[in-house]
Amino acid sequence: MRREDSFICSLCIWVQPNFAAKFAYNSEMEYGLAEIIDVVRIVNWLFRAIDFNEDGIPENIGFSIKRILVADDINFESIALPSHIKPPINSNLNGEEFFHEYSFAEEIHTVGTKEALAVVANKLQGNFVNCCAIFGFLYHNLAPAISTTTIRGLCTTRNIAIISGYLHTHKIGKYDLVRAMLHSLGHLFGSSHDNILEDACMDRELYSYLNPFPMHPIEQINVALRPHSLKMSVCSKISIARYLTTNGPSCLKSEKQQFCGNGVVEDGEECDCGSMWQCPKASPCCGESGSAMPCKIIRKGHYGCERFTDW
Repeated sequence: MRREDSFICSLCIWVQPNFAAKFAYNSEMEYGLAEIIDVVRIVNWLFRAIDFNEDGIPENIGFSIKRILVADDINFESIALPSHIKPPINSNLNGEEFFHEYSFAEEIHTVGTKEALAVVANKLQGNFVNCCAIFGFLYHNLAPAISTTTIRGLCTTRNIAIISGYLHTHKIGKYDLVRAMLHSLGHLFGSSHDNILEDACMDRELYSYLNPFPMHPIEQINVALRPHSLKMSVCSKISIARYLTTNGPSCLKSEKQQFCGNGVVEDGEECDCGSMWQCPKASPCCGESGSAMPCKIIRKGHYGCERFTDW
């Protein structure tokens, strides 16, 4: 199966320095930025291999980074004292005073999702131009959410999404960031939250609260490596396919760009099994992207195919 073109969405990214430092090795900001770049790489790989209209050929929609801006001139005001934060027993501070001492010392605020989206949108629109989507990575508490954006905002003035690396009192994991980015992209590409009461949105055989699709209405953490957590549900794929077909994003750039890992066998490839989640099941003898033999047939050893993966 072949598809001639790939469709690229150019991302502009704003990073709060505190976010970069928290996701870095030894607080070196460069390592934190490298983690964000790797998150985009994984999302690019996963998204390219999704067959939204289920015609047997993935749409091959990918992402590139146009610009990364690291700045700390976007300030938030805390809006509430989270119920899980209580003053120390021996403290003379009241709850609100303690909260400010507790959170602002590390510059971590509790911010409403609508407020955060409005503030970031107001600040960033002038810094980024010709972006398919703008992603802001911050280290504030957006509880109960990890991310926030608008539906069908791609390629419009509402193309901003925000992802937090912090929920309640904890830093979240790298693959939870991947899941949050997939969730935001699902919205930007026209999908609402999955209706968990509809069978079409669920896999009843495998589904449980701890095995949710990315567009589940409740964002969860520590579930990102479970079977469905990085796969779009049938409902989400139908919504996105409809959006792409009707008034789809005009700013996606068509490129004749070969990519190992999109599920499409292109020139120079012996096979292409898709994303890292699809390969072991779809074609265990096809080398996945990032392996020692990307998109090449792997020889069979005594115990089956010998897979060497670097990711």
